[in-house]
Amino acid sequence: MKIKLEKIEELPNARHPGNIEVGYVKEGEMIDYPKVGRAFWVGYGWRTSTVTEIVDKNTFKTLNSTYRWTWLETEKK
Repeated sequence: MKIKLEKIEELPNARHPGNIEVGYVKEGEMIDYPKVGRAFWVGYGWRTSTVTEIVDKNTFKTLNSTYRWTWLETEKK
């Protein structure tokens, strides 16, 4: 299933500050749910830094940022 991933915050202690701006959106296939200790992949060509905390079902923190993901609606045929 396809998702939309949005950066909603840059952490004050980001390892790479200013790397991706707040509000950045990436859409693509969700490979797996976020897991602490692993990068979160959107498709096989883009990933976040290592996930450090699961905030809630759709929100997680990485070494640099807080992200929120949502399912994209699929076309009904």
